[in-house]
Amino acid sequence: GIAISVVVGLIWAVRHLRVPENRAALEDRVDRALDRPVLRVLRPVVRWARGPARFFLARLTPGQLGLELTTLLAIGAVGSFGYFGFWIQIQDRGSGALDERVLGWAVDLEHPTATSIAEIVTVLGAPWLMEALCAIAVVALLVRRRVLEAVIVGAGMALTVVAVQVAKHTVDRPRPAEALVDAAGSSYPSGHAAYAMAWIVLAIVAVRVVPWLRGRWWIVVVAIVVAALVGVTRIYLRVHYLADVLGGEGAAAMCFSLVAILALVVAFVRQNGARE
Repeated sequence: GIAISVVVGLIWAVRHLRVPENRAALEDRVDRALDRPVLRVLRPVVRWARGPARFFLARLTPGQLGLELTTLLAIGAVGSFGYFGFWIQIQDRGSGALDERVLGWAVDLEHPTATSIAEIVTVLGAPWLMEALCAIAVVALLVRRRVLEAVIVGAGMALTVVAVQVAKHTVDRPRPAEALVDAAGSSYPSGHAAYAMAWIVLAIVAVRVVPWLRGRWWIVVVAIVVAALVGVTRIYLRVHYLADVLGGEGAAAMCFSLVAILALVVAFVRQNGARE
């Protein structure tokens, strides 16, 4: 109940305070309240806190490096924590805290039909498929002169590939025994799980760029489900541990958000330069 209340309150606050008139009206109400004799003692405190409060509200307001930048920073922070956190944990302890337990669940749930389905779904994170889709998307975006979106997709995918390969060669973690499908290379991080995160990026770009898809955010939800299912199949097929999957997804989140932050800052500077 508390979580729902906080989320609903934040959504309402963002939508309300994104309007400049509402922000000005809020400041006027605060100033009028401080004119009361009982609250005059709080004036110095409020004047000191007004600057940080405006900065905080600006970070929750869309546009002007506000809510978009805050969201990307949060995604990048969580992704980098997962990527480097599991990296360090595996090198120190040899495995993640839940790796063996989750792998045991996969063994207990093994079924021929489920295995066949998992073998099909896991292809949605295959490197050859995701790299080809990202390349096609980059070309299509460049044709439409959406250079920043093309850079996010192309550079984000390239940086994700680099992050995955660096960790694989550095950590060099053995894969689980008795895998249900053939898999080469080290176990950490999961390349399929990392590359499947590109579905989310492609969905967001499609919703923003393609006219007849604008506003259809359910496409992004479907992409998130697909990326999550690919990660689950890697564990079910016993080619990766839980830490490998979460580390791969964290690597992709970190890389794509980093490139997106740079693109957002460039777009902001360009807009300000054009206005001047």
